[in-house]
Order: sequence, then structure tokens, then C-alpha cells
Amino acid sequence: MSSPAVSDAQLIARVLVQDDRHAFGELVRRHQSVVRATLRKLTGGNHALADDLAQETFLLAYRNLRSFRQEAKFSTWLYRIAYNAFLADTRKMKELPLPEDTDVDDLASVDHNDAMPVARSAALSVDLARAMPGPRDGHAI
Repeated sequence: MSSPAVSDAQLIARVLVQDDRHAFGELVRRHQSVVRATLRKLTGGNHALADDLAQETFLLAYRNLRSFRQEAKFSTWLYRIAYNAFLADTRKMKELPLPEDTDVDDLASVDHNDAMPVARSAALSVDLARAMPGPRDGHAI
């Protein structure tokens, strides 16, 4: 793999000095595939959520680019932002109420040594709660 004609550091400098949005667009093009793939693994294959988190990652990176100290590679800093976005979303999902028919005993039986099934279970509960129309009227399906 050949190195790009313009380095990430040069693109970052163009963004910071000249407010060159095209330079940031090039950074996005270079790194979006790996960021999305990483987030898809973290979200258990939820492509829509991973894409939303990837978009949030790049927005945060753009807004906070001045805080990037270049002590590490840009990609490392970017992956950390992506992971933090995932954690923030996970925390937000935990704050949402569980659906009325959630069996707490089933949730307690989940192996807490493996975080991914817990995250997927929480995400599924939230998705189901959001998909249900209006307040429950006591009817079960």
C-alpha cells in the first residue's frame, strides 16, 4: 500500500489554518471504512446505529480538531472518539425505561462477563420499546 501524496498531518494543518473543508473530507474518506467497521463490531452488527455513530464521530472530530495534539496517529484519536460515542450511546440507552413486559429475571441471567450480549440485549429492548405504538393498552400479542 503506497502512502498518500498528502499526509493526515498536512490535511489537518489545512483544516486548522485555512478552514479547508475539502481537506477534512479527505480525512473522512480515508478513515470512514475502518471507523464504520469498528463501530459495527461494537454495536453487534447494527449497521444503522454504527453509521449514525460514525457520523457523530466525524462531527466531533471536526469540532475538536484543535485539541488533537498529534502525539499519536490521527486514526488512533479518531477511534477513541468513535469508542466514546459508542459508550455515550450505550449509557443513553440504559437511561431509557424498559418496556413494561420486560422479564427482569431474563436480564439477570445474562452472562455479565461478556458485555456485547448485554449491549445487544439493551439495544434490542430499546428498539422494541421505540417500535411499539403509543402507551400499552394491556393487550398482549
